[in-house]
Amino acid sequence: MKTIKGNLIDLAFEGHFDIIIQGCNCQCRMKSGIAKEIARRIPKAEEIDNETVRGDRSKLGGYSSSITEWEDGFGDSFVTINGYTQFYWGTDSRKVDYEAVRSVFRNVRNDYLSGYGASLKVAYPKIGCGLAGGDWE
Repeated sequence: MKTIKGNLIDLAFEGHFDIIIQGCNCQCRMKSGIAKEIARRIPKAEEIDNETVRGDRSKLGGYSSSITEWEDGFGDSFVTINGYTQFYWGTDSRKVDYEAVRSVFRNVRNDYLSGYGASLKVAYPKIGCGLAGGDWE
């Protein structure tokens, strides 16, 4: 793992990553934090999230995904993963589910990375450590 400072979404659009992963709640609400910016700048990610069942606890540890392709038809694309790492949103208590975070990363590794190894560049913010009240350490 390598720590990079900068705007994750800007860097993805600049072609630095093949996959970006964000932590989402299971309520189909992308209204704050990085999710809000992803919903605004990568609308397919929010559309895919809204196609899942709102309030479905079984989504925890799973994900939905969308592909962003360059508008000009040239260059690369990247995948946005909506990892379901918390059931609900709010800042009144810790909302992140650490086992769900582990499960999202295991699932992404198995589904995307097993055939490519280290050749794919995956980026993610400190999932669950902002508004969801988790501890990155």
